[in-house]
Amino acid sequence: MDHFHLHCLVPGGVLSNDRETWTPSKKNYLFRTQSMVKAFKIIYIKGLRQFYEAGDFTFPGETAKYETPAGFNRLIKIIKKKK
Repeated sequence: MDHFHLHCLVPGGVLSNDRETWTPSKKNYLFRTQSMVKAFKIIYIKGLRQFYEAGDFTFPGETAKYETPAGFNRLIKIIKKKK
């Protein structure tokens, strides 16, 4: 069974030195969420392309359809549509 996903942890605050209190950041801290999502997706897809072009991917089972250049481009289109 093929199951690909990514877990990310981006803290929006800080833990106190005594590790007892969490202080959340301000709502406008650093980046707007949508801006960060867009930037991350661009970087992620660029990395996928680099790995693919270097031949560092294997496509077992149901993912074999993405092994060809045309198939991989279809996969990238699917990823780009994901929210």
